[in-house]
Amino acid sequence: GQIVQIAVDARDGGLRTEDLDDLAPGDILMTDLPADGEFTVRVAGIAKFVGNLAASHGRRAVHVT
Repeated sequence: GQIVQIAVDARDGGLRTEDLDDLAPGDILMTDLPADGEFTVRVAGIAKFVGNLAASHGRRAVHVT
């Protein structure tokens, strides 16, 4: 199968490049964005959806709105 990158755009969240330098699995990123705010969801680098933070079966998720 083909691997497709899916990303949530949090550009306006107040993150700096330095915040990502030592990023490791399980780390939590603090942003200035409200938890109930909407995010742009990009598929293969192209903005496709808008969504907000959610949980599914005990795991973090993005609910596409």
